[in-house]
Amino acid sequence: LIGEVLRARGYHVDIAATGKDAISAFSKGDYALATIDYRLSDISGLEVAQEFMALKPDVPLVMVTGRGSESIAAKALRMGVADYIIKESPNTFIELLPAIVEQVLERQELINKNRIYDERLGEQKVQLQSILDTVVDGIITISETGKIQSFNLAAETIFGYKEAEVLGKNVNVLMPNPYKRKHNSYLKNFLTSGEAK
Repeated sequence: LIGEVLRARGYHVDIAATGKDAISAFSKGDYALATIDYRLSDISGLEVAQEFMALKPDVPLVMVTGRGSESIAAKALRMGVADYIIKESPNTFIELLPAIVEQVLERQELINKNRIYDERLGEQKVQLQSILDTVVDGIITISETGKIQSFNLAAETIFGYKEAEVLGKNVNVLMPNPYKRKHNSYLKNFLTSGEAK
């Protein structure tokens, strides 16, 4: 039934009759998503899900459970299964299945895009830090509340602190009075007026 419903929506579907067959096919194939029935002839769907997650953690899984199996569905979600469907009535199941599959695939696509974005952002941060560490000027970046976010090598030399010692502290720790006392009000003024002093 799952195969027929998803094929009608244009998906390529492979079907395995047993849990062991499913694990073997999954390990060799390139799949965007897997659905797993909880009741299999040889091992439980939860065991299959664990194997799938160990083999390919980035492939989302949808658990299919029988009537009254909310506890199994909850256990599957705690394990890391992306979603579940309870087969209470064939009509509801047939309507829900494609929608859930599409939703899970869209969610996985967003997760993959975010991962790529985070990797690129990390690379850019490393590149920027290497640039900042080669300049002779002390460069310090702070948050809107004045917390130090970065402190380059030249700043370490000028102020005598290592970056790890000052990260997260208010930048006013680097200032003498009266500037130290007034700096938070300077920041508030800048944030509201846009006028730098």
